[in-house]
Amino acid sequence: TAALASSLLAALAIAEQIRQERLGRKKAQDELRSTYEAIPIGLFSLDEQGRIVQANPAYKKMLGRNAAESAHWGGGFEADAWVRLKALVNTSSGEELELKGYGSGEGRQRNFLVKATREKGRIEGSLQDITMRVEANAKLRFLVDHDPLTGIFNRRGIEKAFDAANLSLVDGKAMALAYL
Repeated sequence: TAALASSLLAALAIAEQIRQERLGRKKAQDELRSTYEAIPIGLFSLDEQGRIVQANPAYKKMLGRNAAESAHWGGGFEADAWVRLKALVNTSSGEELELKGYGSGEGRQRNFLVKATREKGRIEGSLQDITMRVEANAKLRFLVDHDPLTGIFNRRGIEKAFDAANLSLVDGKAMALAYL
């Protein structure tokens, strides 16, 4: 009787430990699922042909629902996007890829940053909308050579334009410069 009771208690302890481990795994899965759905970076999984297997809500929001449900990943991006993504995952150098595409129903071109890797026969990747960063950089590049108020060349811009014109001159040709 003592051996039977001891075996029964051991079995109950093991069952409780298994139950606690199962609850811990379920809690971890729920936390991962919640993070996957709430993260502001678009996450996607593709098969080897480029069909979208899975995408999180941020990805669908960035590209619009139709783009996320399209048969092929390249839909909504520039023409060579799929070829460039395959080249990226085949190099496995951890580089990033900048693509142009059209965002969720806005009709204007957006800029995206893609990171991807090949894992277990799938392409796993992330997508970030970097349009604001690209536009800010373009504005800064413009302000390097232009007056912020009038938009005309500043001294540096004039010097660069003069140097470019001077380089394009053929020997013996005259050039004039007028600036008001």
